[in-house]
Amino acid sequence: MTDEGENRSQLQKQYQTLLSQVKTDFNIELFTSYFREITKVLTEEDDEMIDFLAFYNYMKLPMFIAKAIYKSFVLGYDFIPISSDDFVKYLSYLYAGGIELKLRMVFKIFDIDKDSTINQNDVQLIFYHLHSFLNMSDKNVNDIEDIIVNFFSTSAIMNYEQFKQCVIQNNSDLFFLFYYFLFKFKPFNDLSLDHYSERIMN
Repeated sequence: MTDEGENRSQLQKQYQTLLSQVKTDFNIELFTSYFREITKVLTEEDDEMIDFLAFYNYMKLPMFIAKAIYKSFVLGYDFIPISSDDFVKYLSYLYAGGIELKLRMVFKIFDIDKDSTINQNDVQLIFYHLHSFLNMSDKNVNDIEDIIVNFFSTSAIMNYEQFKQCVIQNNSDLFFLFYYFLFKFKPFNDLSLDHYSERIMN
């Protein structure tokens, strides 16, 4: 096995260990079907577009974080409505995709100015709003700040490939912290998903 392959294998193990407190063993096909049902509630009759307000109300995350996720789904800079197909596709990637898809999605969320790179300020803004939402202690805030600074210690600005390599080979703490938050405060509960799975299987 190559060094990258070994690192990727270790990343997978760390990912499962960190997220063991929350259910993450979701099937992407199930999610695609589930989120397709959700779009029927979020869209107007005969309209397959979802605007930011509907997205924000569904996600129930801090406004800044919801905006960052929403912007990662669209090509432009404005908060243009997204298609129900994109809503289904990207949320399925976010919550049920493999490591590669999750890395890509997190990078796009961190890239808040959409210049195809991320930097320390971008990520600090994201985590600043998480601090407020979670009402973290000063110690936890300082610990996360140290993680952010350490992540960018080798490169002040990263494109996607650099971000991926840094997570896989050097420092995965930042990626895992953000993903833990996403799963901890996911916009659905496990019971509703289980009920939906049982309903479509019958």
